Amino acid sequence: MASQYIPPPVLDAQPDTPSSSPSSSPSPSPSLKQKTDIFDTSDAAFASELTPTPRDKLIRKLKEQPLVPLGSLLTCAALIAASNQLRKGNREQFNRALRWRVGFQGLTVVAAVAGSLYYASAPPPSASSSSENDTPSITTSPGRPATVLQLERAQERQQEERAALRRRLRDAEDLHAEELRLAAAAAEAGMARESASEKDAEDRAQVERYIIGSGKARPVFGQDARRQHAPTPPLRKPSERIFPSARTRTRTSIARSLSTAADSASSAPAGPTGQTVDLKYDLHQPRSSPPAKEGEGQPGAVVIAHGLFGSKQNWGTLGKSIAARTGLPVYALDLRNHGASPHVDSLHYKDMAADIVHFIQDKVQPETRGKPVVLIGHSMGGKATLAVALSPDLPKDLLTGIISVDMSPQRGALSKEFMGYVDAMEEIERAQCSSRKQADEILQRWEKEISVRQFLLTNLTRNPSDAPFWTFRIPLHIIRRHIAQLGDFPYSPADGSTYGGKTLFVKGSKSAYINRKNIPLAREFFPQMRLLTLEAGHWVQAEKPREFVDLVEKFVSGEEEVGERPVEEV
Repeated sequence: MASQYIPPPVLDAQPDTPSSSPSSSPSPSPSLKQKTDIFDTSDAAFASELTPTPRDKLIRKLKEQPLVPLGSLLTCAALIAASNQLRKGNREQFNRALRWRVGFQGLTVVAAVAGSLYYASAPPPSASSSSENDTPSITTSPGRPATVLQLERAQERQQEERAALRRRLRDAEDLHAEELRLAAAAAEAGMARESASEKDAEDRAQVERYIIGSGKARPVFGQDARRQHAPTPPLRKPSERIFPSARTRTRTSIARSLSTAADSASSAPAGPTGQTVDLKYDLHQPRSSPPAKEGEGQPGAVVIAHGLFGSKQNWGTLGKSIAARTGLPVYALDLRNHGASPHVDSLHYKDMAADIVHFIQDKVQPETRGKPVVLIGHSMGGKATLAVALSPDLPKDLLTGIISVDMSPQRGALSKEFMGYVDAMEEIERAQCSSRKQADEILQRWEKEISVRQFLLTNLTRNPSDAPFWTFRIPLHIIRRHIAQLGDFPYSPADGSTYGGKTLFVKGSKSAYINRKNIPLAREFFPQMRLLTLEAGHWVQAEKPREFVDLVEKFVSGEEEVGERPVEEV
């Protein structure tokens, strides 16, 4: 009898098909079935692992629509541009770059939120769907076994996408860290400068400090406020410290500490000593500007006097701009007991005026062939400028005009709270600080605003340069002794003191130094005066540098009219 051929079992990945006879389709043994089902995509866990999740699709969409990293990059670029414009003193370009930065930040947030909402609400993809952008998935239809090559390709694709995501996250974190670093650097500018190049750096940064800090809120000083355990104000975001709001800028600032107070207790000011000192100065020559107009009465130079606690460095950038626009040399002075000028036991305005007259006759007019000058003064320097013009011994050919920046000839006692700054600086010297940071920490007990502290700390120096401790270059004991002289004014209309030359008063709209009460007094002294108001605080030239330089240029060239002008909203 012939033997019947029995075929071997078929190794098929398809599930067994039901039949009417159990013997019609033999099934493989369990061991063989286990081996053949290793790559069977009908397994639910394996199929779900290869199926792209909403998170994977979001990652791929970020690659296709890179708005979030692009927005972060543009935000960083706008912040860098704003910092550069701030360093140059270009307020308009700075504001424009700041608006761009805000816009880019908004674009980044909108893109991120929109992507998250879209993909969070998207239905999960089916296990059998695939596209050219999706991760290659394994077909789950019965009867199609997957190959090892397909699995390896799918795994490589997923690994590449995860690596790309990690790179993008690292890039985004780096951009965010760079933004924070730039913001912190702008807020803490000048705090770590302890090298030999400190003078040049402060010259460039002084205008920035004034733009940041002018008109900002200052805590009210009192006996308890000077104590170490004074209550600390709530912290604010770095952007609020760098760019104060309009409401903050209108509040009381360091400038208001210098305002007069009728109820302030102060001793009678001492009289002038008659001693004259040689003032130190910085000279800014015009380089490529056209020469100034020739003719009788045309000025030969511009001389600038700074305010209290200031120096010639405060006018470095503006001095160069004025020289370029007017075509005249600009002399920025260090007044007595300030900057690098000599220390003398007097702060009387007659003595300051004598110093300025001596400087013009000894240094300026020999270089300008005896031409008169335009004299500009801010704050304390403004009162000294007015005293020069009203001096009975004023040479006829000395001045062609004067500009007083936010200062009137009013008498009045200085507020006793101003002594808080002197107390703070004396405390810093007693502490023998070895770094600027240590001095700033002490000053924080009296002043919370960083811009005000930075302005006061511009007077901190090492003398000699290798000294172990920092000291103030201004004589604090002289300022304490003669502080009453700073609120005084040596002339009165009853004495017949007047100046008939061109006079311009520049008022900050947010400052109270020039007001309705003292404008009539100023007109008695200066019958040819004109009053112009700029939207700024006490530091008009720092908050509105471009507009201020325009005013000076017109005044020097004779384009500005003189004479009485009605004053509104003063």
